[in-house]
Amino acid sequence: MRITQARRRLVAGESGIAMALVLFVTLLVSLVSAALISLAMQEYQTAGTAQSSRQAFQVAEAAVEKTIYELKRDAEWDDAAGATRNVTVPGQWRPLWDGAADVVNRDFPAAAPLGRITVELCRYDASSFCPGVVSPVIPACTPSTCIWIRAAGRFASASRRLEVLLGKIGPGVDFDAYSASPVNVGAGGGGNGEFNFHGSLYIASCTDPDGGGAQPCIGLSMQGNGAILNDVPFPGDTAPPYHNRVYVRGHIVGQGNSWRIGATAQPMWGVHAFGWNPVYDNQIIAYQSDHSVPLVPFPDPSAACAGPSPRTCLINRIYLPDGDPDRIVPANALVAYTCPNAGGCTAAQWQRVDLSDPAATLTLSANNPTVARVLIPDRDPTGLPLIDCTTARHAPTCNAATGTADDVDGADDFSLVYNGFQSTGAVNLYAQRGAFIHTRAHLRFVGTVTYSGFTTFIVENSDDATTATPAVEIRGSFTPLCRASQESACTQTFGQPPGGSPAGETLAFAVGPSNPVTPGGGIYVRGAGLELNAVLVAHGTIKNDNPQEWRGFFIAGLLDWDNNPTIRPVAGLRANFPPGIADAARPAFGTLAFRWREIF
Repeated sequence: MRITQARRRLVAGESGIAMALVLFVTLLVSLVSAALISLAMQEYQTAGTAQSSRQAFQVAEAAVEKTIYELKRDAEWDDAAGATRNVTVPGQWRPLWDGAADVVNRDFPAAAPLGRITVELCRYDASSFCPGVVSPVIPACTPSTCIWIRAAGRFASASRRLEVLLGKIGPGVDFDAYSASPVNVGAGGGGNGEFNFHGSLYIASCTDPDGGGAQPCIGLSMQGNGAILNDVPFPGDTAPPYHNRVYVRGHIVGQGNSWRIGATAQPMWGVHAFGWNPVYDNQIIAYQSDHSVPLVPFPDPSAACAGPSPRTCLINRIYLPDGDPDRIVPANALVAYTCPNAGGCTAAQWQRVDLSDPAATLTLSANNPTVARVLIPDRDPTGLPLIDCTTARHAPTCNAATGTADDVDGADDFSLVYNGFQSTGAVNLYAQRGAFIHTRAHLRFVGTVTYSGFTTFIVENSDDATTATPAVEIRGSFTPLCRASQESACTQTFGQPPGGSPAGETLAFAVGPSNPVTPGGGIYVRGAGLELNAVLVAHGTIKNDNPQEWRGFFIAGLLDWDNNPTIRPVAGLRANFPPGIADAARPAFGTLAFRWREIF
């Protein structure tokens, strides 16, 4: 009996200890669980904050891009108008104006807001610094070419701010040649000789720099003995080192070790591309090499016109409404007349070519007994020809137009006179100065053309350089009487002022379909050893087939220099373009961020 009572007392004591132990463990588990829950909640909140911060940063970046878009629509950054209308004095931050309102705490994007943005601008000035800016003096900047941007992006409770110094790179005529598609130079397309380009080149090939995959977009492919050289003055240069640059919106690749961009004695002022293999570093020689490539839109002669002051087209400006100040009214009627006889033709012998027919071809050929004399008459206000060589009344007038400046000096005779029977070394093509000559038919020049005029041919045709009948085909030297290659050996007129003494002589071609969606519209230069002095702007391809000397200014959907041409700029040409070309070559300016940082 005593033992049983003792055991009962012992068991009762142990049950109390067990209860205490259970309570202690339960409390401990509860505390640990609470701590874990708290930690998880903190991690979740931190992750949410970090995500909001990242998205706020992306909204701020989008605000910068919107600002660049608005500024690129504003030709002048220091005139307190357009996007900068609030920026009336230097040294003060003012809201961006987007054409509708100030960009202050604005939903962005407006249609489906992800966040809110605020953008301020401050006019660059080397003497009136913008508050808070680091390194405010940039040697390359002026109030008209640089502007400070501060963009704030807000997402949920997070906000981020960016500060950018934006500079203008352009307009498009900062370049001597422009290709909207990748360029394969050097032994180009399988040729075996040397390609030489002297001056500044822009290739706008890649909208997606990385091609959406592992293989990067190739913008410039060098091979053979290809060379891009900085041995000619950039506008404004008086002595080396010259300021020519190569811009490639894509990667630079090459085959072999003979090609080069720049030279040890004369490096390029800059080579700007999305990248290249370091093994090419000894073949790409420049004072400045980086991956900052401004986006300069294709100066497409076929692009549709919009707005009160179109800058991106030539061809469609013909179709603007009457009275529009930007409308182009060609000098010529859409008809040409040809004569095979050196002494002239009867009314019945003059042949009519319909320049409104895109399937037709107007051939201008030296000493060819079928088409050696060509006349394009001026138009009346309704577009009809003022002179009809197939009538007895006008045939004598047409026969008298054997080729002088007097034949094209007014608006009541001829827009173009070509005399293929002219002796060698004399002018055989006269074009009306300061005028546009419009055709939908193909133009074909056969033999040496020695021209006089300051004229732009608008060739509204979609046949590319790779077709059997290119929109424009040049099969012989095409120059003024004093060729650009003669340099100081004669008085230069190509690329010189139209009102100079002697007057500048420059012909330009703007080629392409009226619908910019339609492909094609190209120029083919054919023949060995010829010289080309011209301005060529093509919606499609500009192509050559033999070693040639090209001097001028060249823009194309694709520059296909297939077989060893030498391309050089001409001093003064950029300031003395024929009608319409300056606008076509300045569709917009490129931009480059000189400074970029996050501010807090």
